[in-house]
Amino acid sequence: PCISSAAQGQLVTIAIGPEKIPYHIHKDVICHHSEYFRTAYNGRWKEAEEGVTLEDVEIEVFNFFVHWLYTQQLPALRYFHDATDSNGLLLKTCVFGDRFLAPVFRRLVHNEYAD
Repeated sequence: PCISSAAQGQLVTIAIGPEKIPYHIHKDVICHHSEYFRTAYNGRWKEAEEGVTLEDVEIEVFNFFVHWLYTQQLPALRYFHDATDSNGLLLKTCVFGDRFLAPVFRRLVHNEYAD
């Protein structure tokens, strides 16, 4: 979607990690890039009403995804807390992209990991 039109749209809240850190994401943006979130927020699931909670997703992995959602670029790994394990982070984000049905994101991360 066009960022300007998505920015005028509804925000959804996604709780991440065991601490359930709330992220407020534009619904049109996340649903455009992820079949999982499109189904969760547009279906008859409780997530459509109550929001999504992903207690088993690491904050850094979700931060990586959110950065990509809004910029369509993978962030520099040096900005992440444990940049010494960049391959581990890339692997986890690739798995995230696969799990949450975000194929463009997963492919970009996979290509970065393979390089």
